[in-house]
Amino acid sequence: MPLLYGEGDKAFYRLQEEIMRVSDDHSLFAWKAIAARGGLLAPTPAAFRGSGNIIPWNPFTAYNSPFTITNKGAHMEAPFIAQDTSGRGLCVLHRTTIGTRDMLLAVHLRDVYLTMEHFKRCRTDELEWVDLDRFNLTQYPVRSLCIRLHLPSISRRSRHKEGQADALSDASTVVDRNGLLLLAEAASAGDSGSVWFLLAQAPSGTMHDQARSAICLAARGGHERLVGQLLARRDTSTLITDSEGRAALSHAAECGQEAIVRFILSSARIHPDTRDIHGLTALWYAVYHGHTSCAKLLLQKGLVSGNVGGSGNT
Repeated sequence: MPLLYGEGDKAFYRLQEEIMRVSDDHSLFAWKAIAARGGLLAPTPAAFRGSGNIIPWNPFTAYNSPFTITNKGAHMEAPFIAQDTSGRGLCVLHRTTIGTRDMLLAVHLRDVYLTMEHFKRCRTDELEWVDLDRFNLTQYPVRSLCIRLHLPSISRRSRHKEGQADALSDASTVVDRNGLLLLAEAASAGDSGSVWFLLAQAPSGTMHDQARSAICLAARGGHERLVGQLLARRDTSTLITDSEGRAALSHAAECGQEAIVRFILSSARIHPDTRDIHGLTALWYAVYHGHTSCAKLLLQKGLVSGNVGGSGNT
């Protein structure tokens, strides 16, 4: 790898990126460093000081999926175990140590926006062990993860504040899984963290009905952050209607949630003229319940039919 003038400590990051382009070896992520700032790649060679006995071990498939590097970070597929409502969890690596076959190494990640789309590494001074006798691949399936490779340097004060935030989250947001709110209750309350955790804990494909309700309940309650979070997730972005075919936009219009109506219309995820099983549109619900501001927003979009639905009594 040719050296670049003035590159400094960035050279080691670039070396690791070049290795990722030709290898699918998870050993590259099995490092520990106190001063690291949330990137997947090690800041210095010294971070690998304790990794000399780490070896490949993939008990699930015969090969690892390839890495892809973009301007967002490294895209990889690995099991993810949610840990708490702050978005923190464990990324299970296909690596163990010499003489061990019933355990896998894992690194701490945090879902930055609670969308299962953008992760950063946290608690970089620790590696965790995952007991394969207790690990259920059905409950914790392989997910597509995008993880930041490395972050620019920051001031000592900012680094201290970030470390305090991580420590506070790790200490206070670990929840008792038996005491969690039901998904519907969490969505109604706008509890983004609990919704994220519950969806991450559920086996793949088992909570579609609940996820549909969650988006609609969040829209009814005016919880814009949670609505955006659920629409941004690949596993819930298509679950935008409830059991009666009513879209989240319809629920927001019925409850007069102007900010939610505006947000959904700007996202272009839901057609404003979508009808439920009764033939009613979001505009019908807005007009029927007297929410003129929501009705105006729907009409301004220019895609709403003049026939708003119903049985002629509107």
